[in-house]
Amino acid sequence: MKFHSFLAVALFVIFSTISCGGSDSSSSSGTAGRISGTVTSPNGDPVSGATVWIPSTSSTATKVLQVNSKVKGLTDGDGESCSDPSSTASDSDCSSATGAFTVECSGTGSQTVNFAKGSFTGDTTVNCGSNASASSTQFSTDDAPEMAVVTGSYDRIQDVLAKLGYGTVDSSGLLDTTQTFQFTLIDGDSTLDSTYTDLSTFVSSVDNLNAFDIIFINCGADDSVITDSSVVARFQSYVQNGGKLYVTDLSYDFIEQPFPDFMDFKDGGSDAATAETMDAAQDGTSGISSDATVNDTDMAAWLDAVTVNTGDVETCSLTTVNGTTGARNSDDTVTIADFLSGWAVMEAAHTGESPTIWIQGPIEYTGGSDSDAPLTVTKTESSGKLLYSSYHTADTCPSTGFWAQERILQYLVFEL
Repeated sequence: MKFHSFLAVALFVIFSTISCGGSDSSSSSGTAGRISGTVTSPNGDPVSGATVWIPSTSSTATKVLQVNSKVKGLTDGDGESCSDPSSTASDSDCSSATGAFTVECSGTGSQTVNFAKGSFTGDTTVNCGSNASASSTQFSTDDAPEMAVVTGSYDRIQDVLAKLGYGTVDSSGLLDTTQTFQFTLIDGDSTLDSTYTDLSTFVSSVDNLNAFDIIFINCGADDSVITDSSVVARFQSYVQNGGKLYVTDLSYDFIEQPFPDFMDFKDGGSDAATAETMDAAQDGTSGISSDATVNDTDMAAWLDAVTVNTGDVETCSLTTVNGTTGARNSDDTVTIADFLSGWAVMEAAHTGESPTIWIQGPIEYTGGSDSDAPLTVTKTESSGKLLYSSYHTADTCPSTGFWAQERILQYLVFEL
């Protein structure tokens, strides 16, 4: 499996300028300076919660940080959270909701500035010193983490990745497969031609899975393959060795069967140690919308800063592409729709388990309702990570822009 080091070439865009400040308590010697910039995805959207740091070359560095813990406001105390740098840092910061960061530097020579979030990493070189400056630099998307996207009948995360700059969309907002894209499509619903690997072949070897940092499985992929215990074992091995698995809606058994402790899905059993009955949770009501709560403050701030389509995804009435700033409603909820018949329902976390519930809201299902059901969840599993969402992209209402629920999924791509 390809895991990029924190010194790898970026998938983000970083706009860096330097302004000289006062004395810097973290600097070892020389003129103090300040490097400010913005971390973005390849299409120019801000990336919130990216870790930005200047690696230390001195054994007397004043700031030694541990790997993979969660921190708040590393440099400026403004409350953004991000993972600690992967190495000793002379200074560091978390990018804000607008992608902005500031790190202190010293000396008059060039400084390496590293930045990372999830599986996405990069670096740039900036001169630090009096009146120094740097032009904006865009890094190549060719150095993206290795990503596989399994197609599904009712979901198209590949379109979101393309809109982020990892591909090109056509006038309808669908991935243009005639143009270059920086991920591998796997035929999970018998819709691609024979030049693409089919899902049953893909899951026949753990080496096939291990070739990718992230595997996205769209709603409506053929889940019959996960009835094979050897395939279950391969997914367990993949995640336990650091793989990231993103799954939506009807494809939930790709997580439930290998990792039954992930969440308690509706019906089919409730033992965290035993996989529930296949497809049992698929009884969500179609045609509903949910004004859902965003539980993460950093995500909420980012959603307020990005643009979304003007219109109504529930009725597929698009007025203006990305015509509104802020994905949340006036009451701070996010409207999620395009729930199709029989979508898969989560009930709660298993006793003793602590997944991260990013989004929760009111839902309806066959014979009942829940005023605050989990809708989007992540969980660290050994060295890897799992993500499941009961909703997905607005498949019945594609667009070259982003619906609010697609902005949530975009944010979480960088959490993997």
